[in-house]
Amino acid sequence: MKKTEELDNGVIVYQVTDEEVLKDNIYCERSYTTADSRAFIYQRLIARDREKYFGYEEAEYVLCEFGTWKKTILGRGYSYLEMTYDGCLFFYYRRTDSGTRELVCVDTGTPSSRIIPVDGDVHPYSSMAVNCTGDLIAYGRPLSFDNQNFGVEIIDLNTGEKKVILEDPWICNPHPQFDPSDRTSLLIQQNRGCKFAVNGTRIKGAGKEGATLFIVNAETGNRTPLSIGKPHTLNCSGHEQWIGRTSEILLSLSVYTNPSDVPFPTLMTVRAGSPARLVHEKLRACHVHASLCGRYFLVDVELSNKLVLGRIDTGRHVELCSLGSFRLMDAQFLKFDKQYNQSAHPHAYLSRDLKWAIFNSCRTGRPEIHVASIPQELYDKIG
Repeated sequence: MKKTEELDNGVIVYQVTDEEVLKDNIYCERSYTTADSRAFIYQRLIARDREKYFGYEEAEYVLCEFGTWKKTILGRGYSYLEMTYDGCLFFYYRRTDSGTRELVCVDTGTPSSRIIPVDGDVHPYSSMAVNCTGDLIAYGRPLSFDNQNFGVEIIDLNTGEKKVILEDPWICNPHPQFDPSDRTSLLIQQNRGCKFAVNGTRIKGAGKEGATLFIVNAETGNRTPLSIGKPHTLNCSGHEQWIGRTSEILLSLSVYTNPSDVPFPTLMTVRAGSPARLVHEKLRACHVHASLCGRYFLVDVELSNKLVLGRIDTGRHVELCSLGSFRLMDAQFLKFDKQYNQSAHPHAYLSRDLKWAIFNSCRTGRPEIHVASIPQELYDKIG
């Protein structure tokens, strides 16, 4: 661990990893912090298959304490993982000696682990999502490439039963997320026009239709459309998250839609049955995170190298800290993106007590996990 910056706004930035193995703070759709905000979880990638879009990443899951930066390995598996909304339980899957996959649940307070009995193999090809009552877990999986089709599979954590509740040719990267206030409402990303070869190789991630979002009922499979993407807005970027227990969603529009020198706002909210709302008329956000209390956003801004903290209801915001020496989407970032993939992306999120921001940064020339302390004065500034 080393302190990298002490800023005039009171923020202190720490680099908490420095080993050569590739690290990743996972993804900003969740707050991977324990229930008491004592520690957060990141992953160390051990092996990866870069050739296939639906490859794998084998990882160690590391619990890191804020302040002391003491690290404890929680387990080893594959990097599609999930944490309960309250931070008490952490889920991942791993291969068995027989070659099958099993679902593991870790109590983050102990930490102790147990295997969840499941009817058959566990085979996620997307991030996993557990619902607010802790009895359902969802993930995406390809069903066919010969006749392109993808599905969302649900595991009943009480019985171990599995079922595919949704099929669609365009949900190749569904980013499933359960509404924290509703046990069956599942947010799904739809990459309209995506195309794959019969061997599973991705030809394009989305077509001219672009990405949109919808909600599916995890029991009935019924869909509820959302007013995001064409014809309602510019394309969804693929970065979205439920805003606390409000049943509203925070998202960004695609930064690729217009040239980088043409400013346009991207940070929006949307809920079922209503048009999307612009959070700020100028802020061009890329990756988004909503605090668990539902009040604050944390985003990286595409036209700078900054993390920005703000209020979701008013759009008032302040700069938190720098991400490094390059802008998102400049030549240096694109080089890191090609070399390190998602680990080069900031993916910043807030701890449950709002005192810390956790993010990736390549300021050293490779991805390292960084943590920024957030003084109360910054929250006071935005109201």
